Amino acid sequence: MMKTSARAVLVALGCCLLTPITGLGQAWVPPKGEGSVSVFFQNIDFAAHFNPDGSRDPAFSTRSKNVLFEVGYGVTDRLALNLTLPHVNNKFTDKVNKPFNLPINVVDDGSYHGALQDFRFELRYNAIRRPFTATPFFAAIIPSHGYQIIGEAAPGRHLREYIVGGYAGRLLNPVLPRAYVHGLASYAIVEREIDISVNRSNVDLQFGYFVPSVPI
Repeated sequence: MMKTSARAVLVALGCCLLTPITGLGQAWVPPKGEGSVSVFFQNIDFAAHFNPDGSRDPAFSTRSKNVLFEVGYGVTDRLALNLTLPHVNNKFTDKVNKPFNLPINVVDDGSYHGALQDFRFELRYNAIRRPFTATPFFAAIIPSHGYQIIGEAAPGRHLREYIVGGYAGRLLNPVLPRAYVHGLASYAIVEREIDISVNRSNVDLQFGYFVPSVPI
């Protein structure tokens, strides 16, 4: 029963943690020899930017339609490998302000511009299974090709990135049999651009509850 519940949690979290760049892996890993191929879609409106003082600046809005391809595989019962690659399709939607960096900026012309973004390779090792699950991980983000980086509608930053961290999760049965809690802590070492460090720490905590299925 525990093994079946863990698989259900893995599927649910895969749907909840979708982002084009952040990690898709979780504390629960698939059994040895089990693989999956997934395709996700995102439609995101960026309505504003934030200034250095924290104020909201409504200028330079964009819209993004992304498709994320992911392959996952259980190397062993504790070790899992994930590979993801997003296709990003961005459009500069600001009708008032002119784009920056013209004429070098060729993507902020009001049309959609699509391109493959960055490969993400991730290895997860399930170190602890009970009473809670703990899974350290290492991930590498590598640009897939030399895409455009200047402009609001550019597909990405084109920076190599290495991430170390860990996932932790627990099913909340028998108190809440259909609930789980899941957390992430990581540190990213990012390739420097013009000698400016953009290394960062990430912390994430989620709570989920499975709604019972209704017979049709």
